[in-house]
Amino acid sequence: MRSPPPQTYHTVAVAALLVLAGCSGFGLGGGGTDEPNTGTMTPAPVPATASPTETSDSSSLANAPPGVGPDGIENRIRLLDAFEEVVKNRTYSVTVREFDDDGAPVEYTYRVEDEHEYTVVTDGGATDMTYVDSRARFDRDFTFANGEVEIHSDRVMMSATNSVSVGAFGQRHLAGSGSVDIVERNGSTYYRIRTTSESSAMTPGTNYTRTAYVRPDGFIKTIDVAYDQTGDAPRVERRWTFALDTGPVTEPDWATRTRNGNLSAFSAGEYPPGIDESGLRSYGELWTAHRTHLAVQSFTLTRSGDLRLDGLVPERTIKVANRSTYAIVGEQGPVEYVDPGGHYELRDGLETETTADDRVTVDQPQPFWVRLGPEHGHNWLRSGNSRVERVTRNGSTLFRVTATRPPLGRDISAENFTMTAFVRPGGLIREIRIGATVVNGTQADGSGYTWAEKTYRYRYHDIGATTVSKPDWLTAGVANRTATPAE
Repeated sequence: MRSPPPQTYHTVAVAALLVLAGCSGFGLGGGGTDEPNTGTMTPAPVPATASPTETSDSSSLANAPPGVGPDGIENRIRLLDAFEEVVKNRTYSVTVREFDDDGAPVEYTYRVEDEHEYTVVTDGGATDMTYVDSRARFDRDFTFANGEVEIHSDRVMMSATNSVSVGAFGQRHLAGSGSVDIVERNGSTYYRIRTTSESSAMTPGTNYTRTAYVRPDGFIKTIDVAYDQTGDAPRVERRWTFALDTGPVTEPDWATRTRNGNLSAFSAGEYPPGIDESGLRSYGELWTAHRTHLAVQSFTLTRSGDLRLDGLVPERTIKVANRSTYAIVGEQGPVEYVDPGGHYELRDGLETETTADDRVTVDQPQPFWVRLGPEHGHNWLRSGNSRVERVTRNGSTLFRVTATRPPLGRDISAENFTMTAFVRPGGLIREIRIGATVVNGTQADGSGYTWAEKTYRYRYHDIGATTVSKPDWLTAGVANRTATPAE
């Protein structure tokens, strides 16, 4: 597997790999009670000759798995539905073995208790790298080098949870015509389904081979793929191995520590994460630290805004008591309120003296997370030509990062742009300021734009001291009188 570049916060790539597990092959190792493979790993693709414990027979497909016929996988949906039915309400693991850019084999294992709780391990289960439950996702600071996992620090990234599905692993390869025969492996019957570039046009690259071993009930034991990519990209060789009834998942100590607010590891360096003596080295690493800090404590974000400037959003104040209780405040007061009971939004009536025309929509509550995008200020950290210096404000040490090149794609005059961020030693951003020359309209004769000097701010304050209460329009019964479900 290709390691994230060393100048980035290493686990940022892990989140993407999880979402794209079917394409990238990020996976796990070990475990399980249904493992026909024995001995050492055979690099993908599986050799054409059978192993000593394997015999083949192509005489009958009467008991073929759902979706499998004489020409290979004829109905991928039927096969995946049967696969998921076998795994339903059972723990399982998925081991992915592949080769990194240096040709060294790497291995990950997903150990899955259910779609909302799983962990990613390596070293035969000795090293946990990622833990996810229904409330949050936790990733350690690691990369692979020469086939070995390296834990770079005690930092743990905390972010929004996600789910996992057994059908996501390698599923895009379960298509295309090919050959089918029956094999016996260690006392179990499998249908071996082979596809090559010659037998199917549905391949992701040249010199493609795919071999899948599937039980008659649709359980997929192994998927092996190999193919050449275009250009200078390295050849892909990857194996997914599935096992059933691998047992429950336990939350690692490092995830519990982070959930409880112990983030001292983020302050261990000479500079905040993502920053060094030359300036802002990795905006992704800095933002990861920032949003992890705000995931475990209350805060208020006050931002200015102007919809005419690409990348800015309306002026708002966001008050977060915790991830389940927060409010969004406009010029007229709270316009949205969220608690475990619902997501309430005030519509109409904001500019009148009466509540007669007020309307409150009600939706399912969603936890609050500081995310990528303009609403929380992340986009501006992509500014270039940065420098850094230590400053003292109100007796506390901060790092002032200044950048003079605007982010790409922003409608801003590059001759007059400054982004300034004030950052705590642990990576929590207290303020982002943008001074810029921006488009302010068009010339009267239509010959061009008019420009204006503007200043915008994102200010994170009342850290650990923000409280949120129900707004008057909710406690006064407006919701009970006029609430309507959100469409």
